[in-house]
Amino acid sequence: MHQLNENLPAQISRISVDCGGVWAGELNIYAGKDDPAARMKDITGLEVAASAASPHTFELINVWLKTCIEQHHHCAIDVYERHATCLGEPTVNLPPRLLELHDDDWTRLRLVESCTGRGNYAALSYCWGRALSLTTTKVSLKDHKHMIPFSALPRTLKDAIEITHRLGLRHIWIDSLCIVQDDVEDWKRQAPLMGSIYHYATFTIAASGATDSSIGCYIPRDVPALPPVTISYTSARYDNKPCYMTFAPARGSFDETITRSPLSKRGWVLQERVLSRRIIHYGADQIYYECQQAIHAEDGSEIAYFEQLKRSFDLRQYSGPERDDHRINQTTVNPFYKRWCRIVEDYTSRDLTCASDKLPAIAGLAVEAMKRSKDEYYAGLWKEGLDHSILWKGRQSGSLKYPPIMRAPSWSWAAIEGPVVWDPVLMKSSNVRPMKITMTGDPILGPCAGQIEISTAKASIVYTARQRARGEIPEGRLLEDSHGRYVGTGLLDIEPDILPIIVECICIRRVQSSSSWHYGALFVEELHGSNTFRRIGAAEIHRHIFEDFNEKIFIV
Repeated sequence: MHQLNENLPAQISRISVDCGGVWAGELNIYAGKDDPAARMKDITGLEVAASAASPHTFELINVWLKTCIEQHHHCAIDVYERHATCLGEPTVNLPPRLLELHDDDWTRLRLVESCTGRGNYAALSYCWGRALSLTTTKVSLKDHKHMIPFSALPRTLKDAIEITHRLGLRHIWIDSLCIVQDDVEDWKRQAPLMGSIYHYATFTIAASGATDSSIGCYIPRDVPALPPVTISYTSARYDNKPCYMTFAPARGSFDETITRSPLSKRGWVLQERVLSRRIIHYGADQIYYECQQAIHAEDGSEIAYFEQLKRSFDLRQYSGPERDDHRINQTTVNPFYKRWCRIVEDYTSRDLTCASDKLPAIAGLAVEAMKRSKDEYYAGLWKEGLDHSILWKGRQSGSLKYPPIMRAPSWSWAAIEGPVVWDPVLMKSSNVRPMKITMTGDPILGPCAGQIEISTAKASIVYTARQRARGEIPEGRLLEDSHGRYVGTGLLDIEPDILPIIVECICIRRVQSSSSWHYGALFVEELHGSNTFRRIGAAEIHRHIFEDFNEKIFIV
């Protein structure tokens, strides 16, 4: 038995090891819950169970849930009535449909409709993958209200239902069974509700490690390449009582297991994760619990970057132009709109199976944001933030393409396929040019069309083949005036085969940066000589090229 002459570092759970080139990596450190070092929280690492379905794992999840429900102010639901349940979570208005687990046998399921009462429920976030073996359709709806055959469900849904039961709930919302899949009108009614459905769920079960619904939540865990090693020791801090600590190869980090998981690549999942108050992530090698105030790992490791990760997407901190007027620094865009742009940057980098889902897959988040902002939403953009938000561009040259269907006006990022970004220089406040907006179609779910009418100036510039980047931000192609002078940078949405070319641009906003002015501009292409244009790109102009032109009304 070893004698420790120095105290252990406070709250240790993981260490980095380099064995001189023989082996290097991270080790998880844990002790039994009754060990003195664990009781005094000097060792906070935990042993990871052999299976995610083990009783030990569910005990841990219940501790996380109980602590969160009782102590986390940010995770509380934003209603005033508090009718306590067995979990201590206030009851909420239930979604239109839910799966109900029978009291005596949780594998006996039925679909309940017109849920007008109050209660609690779980929600499932998962990858469909291949065509599901069982969904609710117009034909099966009546049968599902009587009984849903548990044996016919794919593995992920079976596991989620078991998890719901073991955590004390009788209802769960699963999209493939709670939305009539071949009923367009039902889908249109349900899609805008998804944001509130995930937000008001007591917890969301995320099958983060599963590539499709056949894999399940309880993914078999690999046996570590190196076996755990336990050492015994004594320390004066623990009155020289026998203590034990175990070293085992560390599991994947939160970034590896969750942020880069198969589930996180799905476009639909972004709003599910942002709006869920509590998420139980079933990863490939361990479980993570994520709420509005903390992230906990099954192995006890600390998630140091929680604030940046979760709060950067927390729209609830800002309630749009009316409530935030007193907070706004006059040198920057309202934080609400900046956060929305960050969300869209993440969203457009994710995958969607159906091109028509571009607006619907973020509609739940948009509806929740509308409630808080009191602003008008136009195909992925906001009326009060329109002058800067239409200046999106591709993450890099050639990264965008046109979708096979028309979804939104040319000035909306939803009209294009691929990842978009906003230039931070153009996110500073400016004198806003009045814009008149007209829309047809559905601006929330799409498809929709629309026009922006703006009084501004138009100029012609040369779009060159040369590129430039500022740090990790791609500024785009270098732009020149007719005399060959550098005037700024920009990117066309779809790159032409031959460069350079002459393009037209209209000024959208003027921003002061240090001692100079920057102009946010749209590249435009005239349609049929009608003084009506479509957006074909965006630019940041550094010179006063618009000063020589008279302003007039343009329609984009």
